[in-house]
Amino acid sequence: MNYQTYIDNEFQRDEVKPLYFILFWGGFITYSVFQTANSIYLLTFSICAPFQILGIISLIIGAFNIAVLKIKNSYLRASFIFYFVWLLLIIFRDSPQLTNFTMIKVFLFSPYGSGGLLYFVPLAIFLPKNAVFYRKTFNAIIALGVIFLLFDIVMANQLLVAGDNPESQEMLETLSVLSVPCGFILCTYVYHSKFRNLVALAIVGLTLLLALIRARRGLSLYCSSILFFAYLIYFYNSKKKYIHVYALFLFFCVESLYLNNMTYHIRENRILGFFAERGDDDTRTGIEWYFYNDMQTKDWTVGKGILGDYYCPDISESQQTNFRDDIETGYLQIILKGGIVSLLLFLLISIPAIIKGIFFSRNTLAKASGVWILLFISTLYPRDETKFTLNYILVWMSIGLCYNKNLRNLQEEEIIGFLEKDNKNLS
Repeated sequence: MNYQTYIDNEFQRDEVKPLYFILFWGGFITYSVFQTANSIYLLTFSICAPFQILGIISLIIGAFNIAVLKIKNSYLRASFIFYFVWLLLIIFRDSPQLTNFTMIKVFLFSPYGSGGLLYFVPLAIFLPKNAVFYRKTFNAIIALGVIFLLFDIVMANQLLVAGDNPESQEMLETLSVLSVPCGFILCTYVYHSKFRNLVALAIVGLTLLLALIRARRGLSLYCSSILFFAYLIYFYNSKKKYIHVYALFLFFCVESLYLNNMTYHIRENRILGFFAERGDDDTRTGIEWYFYNDMQTKDWTVGKGILGDYYCPDISESQQTNFRDDIETGYLQIILKGGIVSLLLFLLISIPAIIKGIFFSRNTLAKASGVWILLFISTLYPRDETKFTLNYILVWMSIGLCYNKNLRNLQEEEIIGFLEKDNKNLS
């Protein structure tokens, strides 16, 4: 297929009924919002579960009608087939235990733990790669970000409680799955209005601020990295780079002077005091030691399956058993469930996507997609982002985009024009 044919027949493809896009993203947003409300104890499970089931059904119907079930890149096609078959084996090796109601409940309603929905997220690689769908995706990102702000207002007292509060920290981690994807808006800033970019910046900035207050070091690093890479993309596109270099140099000089002055007073700082107290605390070594001690050679190689856990006693006062089915270190979580095989297959798919997206593309959408995958991989140690979240969906959407040579070669002005045309059609 030549370049112009691709533009006419695929990137501008709009024959899919808008209803299916609404069903897909509406279903996902419904599921995510009620999952969050249940996780932070704002609503009970009995209230949230019916809406989540409706959300799943809506998402599946939408996805079935908008998916493009073909992979043109031969390397991606072969590696993805191996990877997805492996994911299915991770699920079905424990299938006898998944037949009782409790396990079905875990499978459907534990998207941030041992749930099964996250293993189907890689199918996002088949989502449409056209202007209409990207516009709907941007709208969904902002919608979840605004919902994050509403949750923050409702739960402000719990989020801002003083001192070390595990419940408040866990609440922020849960809420952040709604806000972090707004970083993708910042990375693709050229396609959005100033107002939308400011809203996204405020949402990511607020998440970072709350992460500092609650001393969530992994989340702080993730948000900071998003802002840093978004600035790099902005700097790359800027025609007046010398101004930004000067501004960045001035910022670091002022920041260095400020931090030097605050060195002996930072622990008394109202915002950063708790973060400074926990700055050098080692909260991972004990958990990882139990993990390493429990894992056998077979477990390292092929994992323990979707219900896999490890012996880890006395780590938390609230834990109900001496076994944990999750670990905060992302790459270890992947290994726990699917072994090194699962991790290697994912890297074999994602690393070429990063290279293609960042270095072999002509537009910000492809470069931002490569950066988003890079951010995901680079934070696999401090955080586990392999969950049924919009962030993880964006990773696999980005992988599909980065392997699409025609899309990578689209000119910036063409993408902007197509997205604006879509906006006018909607209005």
